[in-house]
Amino acid sequence: MGTYVVKRVLQIIPVLIGITFLAFLVFYFGPGDPVLMILGEHASPELIERERTRLGLDQPMLVQYARFLGNLAQGDLGISYRSREPVTSVIAPALRATVILAIVTMLFTALIGIPTGILAATNRGGVVDQVTMSVTMVGVSAPAFFVGILLLLVFSYQLRWFPASGMRDWNSVVLPALTIALHFGAMLARMTRSAMLEVLGEDYIRTAKSKGLARRVVEYKHALRNAALPVVTLLGLQAGHVLGGAVVAETIFAWPGLGRLLLNGIIWRDAPLVQAGVIIIAFMFSVVTFFVDIVYSWLNPTIRYG
Repeated sequence: MGTYVVKRVLQIIPVLIGITFLAFLVFYFGPGDPVLMILGEHASPELIERERTRLGLDQPMLVQYARFLGNLAQGDLGISYRSREPVTSVIAPALRATVILAIVTMLFTALIGIPTGILAATNRGGVVDQVTMSVTMVGVSAPAFFVGILLLLVFSYQLRWFPASGMRDWNSVVLPALTIALHFGAMLARMTRSAMLEVLGEDYIRTAKSKGLARRVVEYKHALRNAALPVVTLLGLQAGHVLGGAVVAETIFAWPGLGRLLLNGIIWRDAPLVQAGVIIIAFMFSVVTFFVDIVYSWLNPTIRYG
């Protein structure tokens, strides 16, 4: 197991380096002159040239990239064009908000999707199966902005159970997380049902039943563990999506997350902010993928020897 973990970590390193290079290219070939964005269009040629030299923009591209990697290794992500503050101090609050939203969202998603999928699979063809699949079809099809506005009208303006916007206290995260989780949970329920039905039809499941094992033991100990691989995959992809910024939910509920910040950064043409955000999202997605692979190897030990 330890060898497999080390191998996966070593595989992530070149991926992250490649991502940093692509992010650097976006900055290098991006629209506009960084010096003019910092100093303004009316700066004198001498001041522009001095600033260009100070920033190292007069150096060859590979030299600039090496300098960028060195700064990145020290936690220096540059200076925001708009706020004139270090990008790390601008992104840190948004990153914290995004991580909180992602954790709560994935908790809701798992609580909605997995039990619903198991319930539908173990009652295949029955009323429960038909009702749950109809409901999940609505959840998959409903646009996030519609679900978010509906939750906002009912639970915030009518019932006044949750705040309408912002990040104030613990219950501020419920509505934006639920907006995303209802869609993801519906997808997860359908995936769980399909995976469970496939496994429940296998010979070893029929053998376990013929030996007189309890139904719950067969379904949860034998079937669920072997059906978990595609479920874990989907959960990992969904977690990466939320960590990348759920822009619609963050916009509806004014949640100060990373996706909303990066959208504003693009509008502001704040290249260092966007560049840092892309790198952070890619890193988080790589970490999620790494943990998914570890869970894979735990669920199916033959994978680590493949």
